[in-house]
Amino acid sequence: MTKNKKATKVNKIQKKLSGIWSYTELEMDDFSTVGLKKHLEAISEIVNDVLFELEELKICHICGTDGYICEPCLKDMKKNI
Repeated sequence: MTKNKKATKVNKIQKKLSGIWSYTELEMDDFSTVGLKKHLEAISEIVNDVLFELEELKICHICGTDGYICEPCLKDMKKNI
């Protein structure tokens, strides 16, 4: 995946995460249990989408470069074991 595509995906993820704020800024006292459940389900869907999209980026979880865990980070981990 090119850097430009990754940047686009990251921007999309940031917008989704920012969208969660619209749910947290609501006056929760005004909602019934059903209304709150509906909003929590929407937040859950956003979080699941974001997690899926982060997995698709295939970036190192340690340093942020390409690969789930890049070779230099694997070597550093082996040294620490």
